[in-house]
Amino acid sequence: MSIRRKRLQWALGSVGTGTFSTVPSLLLLYFLTATLAVPMAYAVVAVFVPKAASLLIDPWIGRLSDRHAARGRRPFLLVGAVTAGLTLAALFGVPSAADPRLTASLVGAIYLASVLAFAIFAVPYIAMPPNIEPEPEAQLRLIGLRMVFVTIGIIVGGALGPVLVDAAGGGTAG
Repeated sequence: MSIRRKRLQWALGSVGTGTFSTVPSLLLLYFLTATLAVPMAYAVVAVFVPKAASLLIDPWIGRLSDRHAARGRRPFLLVGAVTAGLTLAALFGVPSAADPRLTASLVGAIYLASVLAFAIFAVPYIAMPPNIEPEPEAQLRLIGLRMVFVTIGIIVGGALGPVLVDAAGGGTAG
């Protein structure tokens, strides 16, 4: 495989990281409050706690990934990408329970699983430039290419997320 193709394949992973970062940030609080009728205080806790947990999760995943770096980071990328996608879909498929605390707790638990899955992908992924490009200047170009794809992911997630909700019927059905 050519180095140019390898760079492009690696950078394309950032479409997913940009999308994953944008969709919950843009839609999750609204989904909890407007669609699932969870009071704002519970909704904020359901979103904040998993995000705050990433302060502990990310370094832990980094240590695990570094320990396995010699054998390759691909298993982390594969497991993280698949589970992050599945948990993100599950996050917006939670039905409204009679008790809003139960709904908020369920969303918070799924979001925590989603944050963990995303870390399993993103932390090893972001550590890969030195494995792809040994020279610092080439690493900077590689990271610059990655940022192009992160921006695309942010635009895709920010623009298409609400469009998909509307196309699927809006509200709880969407």
